[in-house]
Amino acid sequence: MIFRFFAWHLAHEDHGFSRDPRCRIFLMGENRWHGLPDWPVPGAVTTRYYLHGGGRANTALGDGALSLEAPRGKQPPDAYTYDPGNPVPYVTDPVKLQLGEATDQQAIERRGDVLCYSTPPLKRDVVVCGRVFAELHVSTDAPGTDFTAKLVDVWPNGRAIQLCDGIQRAEYRDGLEQPKWLRKGRCTRSRSTCGRPASASSRATDQAGGEQQRCA
Repeated sequence: MIFRFFAWHLAHEDHGFSRDPRCRIFLMGENRWHGLPDWPVPGAVTTRYYLHGGGRANTALGDGALSLEAPRGKQPPDAYTYDPGNPVPYVTDPVKLQLGEATDQQAIERRGDVLCYSTPPLKRDVVVCGRVFAELHVSTDAPGTDFTAKLVDVWPNGRAIQLCDGIQRAEYRDGLEQPKWLRKGRCTRSRSTCGRPASASSRATDQAGGEQQRCA
Protein backbone atom coordinates (compact mmCIF):
# COMPACT_ATOMS: atom_id res chain seq x y z
CA MET A 1 0.00 0.00 0.00
CA ILE A 2 2.76 2.46 0.96
CA PHE A 3 4.80 1.59 -2.12
CA ARG A 4 1.82 2.13 -4.44
CA PHE A 5 1.08 5.48 -2.77
CA PHE A 6 4.60 6.88 -3.24
CA ALA A 7 4.98 5.38 -6.70
CA TRP A 8 1.81 7.17 -7.80
CA HIS A 9 2.57 10.57 -6.24
CA LEU A 10 6.36 10.72 -6.69
CA ALA A 11 7.11 8.65 -9.78
CA HIS A 12 3.72 8.90 -11.53
CA GLU A 13 3.61 5.11 -11.76
CA ASP A 14 0.35 3.28 -11.29
CA HIS A 15 0.77 -0.07 -9.57
CA GLY A 16 -2.93 -0.37 -8.85
CA PHE A 17 -3.18 2.75 -6.68
CA SER A 18 -5.71 4.44 -8.98
CA ARG A 19 -8.06 1.49 -8.47
CA ASP A 20 -7.78 1.48 -4.68
CA PRO A 21 -10.69 2.80 -2.61
CA ARG A 22 -10.40 6.45 -1.56
CA CYS A 23 -10.26 5.53 2.10
CA ARG A 24 -8.97 2.55 4.08
CA ILE A 25 -9.62 1.98 7.76
CA PHE A 26 -8.41 -0.76 10.07
CA LEU A 27 -11.05 -2.10 12.43
CA MET A 28 -9.53 -3.29 15.69
CA GLY A 29 -11.49 -6.23 17.01
CA GLU A 30 -12.09 -7.50 13.48
CA ASN A 31 -8.36 -7.21 12.78
CA ARG A 32 -8.82 -6.39 9.12
CA TRP A 33 -8.79 -3.49 6.67
CA HIS A 34 -11.90 -2.05 5.04
CA GLY A 35 -12.02 -0.05 1.82
CA LEU A 36 -14.47 2.86 1.73
CA PRO A 37 -15.56 5.20 -1.06
CA ASP A 38 -15.38 8.32 1.10
CA TRP A 39 -14.77 9.80 4.55
CA PRO A 40 -16.64 10.27 6.86
CA VAL A 41 -18.01 6.75 6.44
CA PRO A 42 -21.12 6.85 4.24
CA GLY A 43 -24.17 6.00 6.31
CA ALA A 44 -22.45 6.63 9.65
CA VAL A 45 -24.59 8.30 12.30
CA THR A 46 -23.61 10.48 15.25
CA THR A 47 -24.43 8.73 18.50
CA ARG A 48 -24.73 10.39 21.89
CA TYR A 49 -24.03 8.55 25.11
CA TYR A 50 -24.98 10.03 28.47
CA LEU A 51 -23.31 9.72 31.86
CA HIS A 52 -25.43 8.40 34.72
CA GLY A 53 -24.57 7.92 38.36
CA GLY A 54 -25.80 8.05 41.90
CA GLY A 55 -22.85 10.04 43.20
CA ARG A 56 -20.45 7.11 43.48
CA ALA A 57 -18.93 6.65 40.02
CA ASN A 58 -15.40 6.46 41.43
CA THR A 59 -13.44 3.45 40.08
CA ALA A 60 -14.71 0.85 37.62
CA LEU A 61 -16.64 -0.76 40.51
CA GLY A 62 -18.69 2.39 41.17
CA ASP A 63 -22.25 3.11 40.09
CA GLY A 64 -21.39 5.08 36.94
CA ALA A 65 -23.31 4.05 33.82
CA LEU A 66 -23.08 4.97 30.13
CA SER A 67 -26.39 4.97 28.29
CA LEU A 68 -28.08 6.07 25.10
CA GLU A 69 -30.88 7.51 27.24
CA ALA A 70 -30.58 11.01 28.64
CA PRO A 71 -30.93 11.35 32.44
CA ARG A 72 -34.44 11.98 33.71
CA GLY A 73 -34.48 14.60 36.39
CA LYS A 74 -31.56 15.57 38.59
CA GLN A 75 -28.85 13.14 39.58
CA PRO A 76 -26.33 13.67 42.38
CA PRO A 77 -22.92 14.86 41.12
CA ASP A 78 -19.96 12.51 41.03
CA ALA A 79 -16.93 13.97 42.78
CA TYR A 80 -13.27 13.21 43.37
CA THR A 81 -10.31 14.86 45.07
CA TYR A 82 -7.36 15.73 42.86
CA ASP A 83 -3.95 15.47 44.51
CA PRO A 84 -1.18 17.20 42.51
CA GLY A 85 1.33 15.12 44.46
CA ASN A 86 -0.26 11.90 43.21
CA PRO A 87 -1.71 12.59 39.77
CA VAL A 88 -3.32 9.94 37.62
CA PRO A 89 -0.46 8.57 35.48
CA TYR A 90 -0.62 8.29 31.71
CA VAL A 91 0.36 4.65 31.30
CA THR A 92 0.75 4.55 27.51
CA ASP A 93 3.96 5.77 25.91
CA PRO A 94 2.90 8.67 23.63
CA VAL A 95 5.19 7.50 20.82
CA LYS A 96 3.84 3.96 20.94
CA LEU A 97 0.30 5.33 21.07
CA GLN A 98 0.91 7.09 17.73
CA LEU A 99 1.85 3.69 16.32
CA GLY A 100 -1.42 2.19 17.48
CA GLU A 101 -0.44 0.54 20.75
CA ALA A 102 -3.20 0.32 23.33
CA THR A 103 -2.71 -0.19 27.05
CA ASP A 104 -4.70 -1.97 29.74
CA GLN A 105 -6.34 0.64 32.00
CA GLN A 106 -7.46 -1.62 34.86
CA ALA A 107 -4.93 -0.26 37.34
CA ILE A 108 -5.93 3.32 36.55
CA GLU A 109 -9.62 2.53 36.92
CA ARG A 110 -9.07 1.30 40.48
CA ARG A 111 -8.12 4.80 41.62
CA GLY A 112 -10.63 6.83 43.60
CA ASP A 113 -9.86 9.97 41.59
CA VAL A 114 -11.01 8.34 38.35
CA LEU A 115 -14.72 8.34 37.46
CA CYS A 116 -15.93 5.45 35.29
CA TYR A 117 -19.16 5.09 33.32
CA SER A 118 -19.83 1.75 31.57
CA THR A 119 -22.48 0.35 29.26
CA PRO A 120 -24.10 -3.00 30.00
CA PRO A 121 -22.55 -5.95 28.14
CA LEU A 122 -23.12 -5.36 24.43
CA LYS A 123 -25.74 -7.45 22.65
CA ARG A 124 -24.54 -6.53 19.16
CA ASP A 125 -21.46 -5.27 17.39
CA VAL A 126 -20.71 -1.60 17.96
CA VAL A 127 -18.36 0.11 15.52
CA VAL A 128 -16.82 3.39 16.65
CA CYS A 129 -15.46 5.13 13.59
CA GLY A 130 -14.85 8.86 13.48
CA ARG A 131 -14.18 11.72 15.85
CA VAL A 132 -15.07 11.25 19.50
CA PHE A 133 -15.90 14.14 21.83
CA ALA A 134 -16.42 14.22 25.58
CA GLU A 135 -18.64 16.99 26.94
CA LEU A 136 -18.56 17.48 30.70
CA HIS A 137 -20.32 19.88 33.04
CA VAL A 138 -17.93 20.40 35.91
CA SER A 139 -17.41 22.40 39.08
CA THR A 140 -14.14 22.75 40.97
CA ASP A 141 -12.59 24.84 43.74
CA ALA A 142 -9.46 25.35 41.62
CA PRO A 143 -9.21 28.35 39.25
CA GLY A 144 -7.60 26.18 36.59
CA THR A 145 -7.22 22.46 36.03
CA ASP A 146 -7.28 19.74 33.36
CA PHE A 147 -10.10 17.34 32.60
CA THR A 148 -9.36 14.15 30.70
CA ALA A 149 -11.57 11.49 29.14
CA LYS A 150 -10.95 8.05 27.65
CA LEU A 151 -13.11 5.73 25.60
CA VAL A 152 -12.30 2.20 26.71
CA ASP A 153 -13.21 -1.23 25.35
CA VAL A 154 -13.85 -3.57 28.29
CA TRP A 155 -13.42 -7.29 27.67
CA PRO A 156 -15.49 -9.96 29.43
CA ASN A 157 -12.43 -10.87 31.54
CA GLY A 158 -12.17 -7.27 32.80
CA ARG A 159 -9.32 -6.15 30.58
CA ALA A 160 -9.84 -2.46 29.70
CA ILE A 161 -8.16 -1.26 26.49
CA GLN A 162 -8.31 2.42 25.64
CA LEU A 163 -9.53 3.28 22.15
CA CYS A 164 -8.86 7.01 22.34
CA ASP A 165 -8.42 9.78 24.87
CA GLY A 166 -8.34 13.54 25.15
CA ILE A 167 -7.58 16.34 27.57
CA GLN A 168 -8.92 19.85 28.00
CA ARG A 169 -7.30 22.59 30.07
CA ALA A 170 -10.38 24.12 31.62
CA GLU A 171 -9.27 27.75 31.58
CA TYR A 172 -8.72 27.51 27.80
CA ARG A 173 -12.02 25.75 27.08
CA ASP A 174 -13.15 28.58 24.78
CA GLY A 175 -9.84 29.11 22.97
CA LEU A 176 -6.15 29.76 23.56
CA GLU A 177 -6.28 33.55 23.19
CA GLN A 178 -7.12 34.30 26.81
CA PRO A 179 -7.69 32.12 29.89
CA LYS A 180 -11.12 32.11 31.50
CA TRP A 181 -10.55 31.08 35.09
CA LEU A 182 -13.07 28.88 36.82
CA ARG A 183 -15.19 30.13 39.71
CA LYS A 184 -15.71 28.03 42.78
CA GLY A 185 -19.19 26.54 42.94
CA ARG A 186 -20.12 27.43 39.35
CA CYS A 187 -20.86 24.67 36.85
CA THR A 188 -18.87 25.02 33.62
CA ARG A 189 -19.07 23.20 30.31
CA SER A 190 -15.85 21.57 29.12
CA ARG A 191 -15.48 19.74 25.80
CA SER A 192 -12.45 17.69 24.74
CA THR A 193 -11.59 15.90 21.51
CA CYS A 194 -10.61 12.28 22.07
CA GLY A 195 -9.35 11.38 18.61
CA ARG A 196 -10.59 9.27 15.72
CA PRO A 197 -10.58 5.56 16.53
CA ALA A 198 -11.74 2.81 14.17
CA SER A 199 -12.77 0.00 16.44
CA ALA A 200 -15.16 -2.94 16.51
CA SER A 201 -16.44 -4.56 19.70
CA SER A 202 -17.56 -8.17 19.52
CA ARG A 203 -21.17 -9.32 19.77
CA ALA A 204 -22.38 -10.74 23.06
CA THR A 205 -23.16 -14.44 23.19
CA ASP A 206 -25.39 -14.02 26.24
CA GLN A 207 -26.45 -11.35 28.71
CA ALA A 208 -23.15 -11.47 30.59
CA GLY A 209 -20.76 -12.45 27.84
CA GLY A 210 -20.23 -9.34 25.71
CA GLU A 211 -17.77 -6.50 25.74
CA GLN A 212 -18.60 -3.07 27.16
CA GLN A 213 -17.80 0.51 26.26
CA ARG A 214 -16.56 2.73 29.08
CA CYS A 215 -15.88 6.42 29.52
CA ALA A 216 -13.32 7.15 32.25
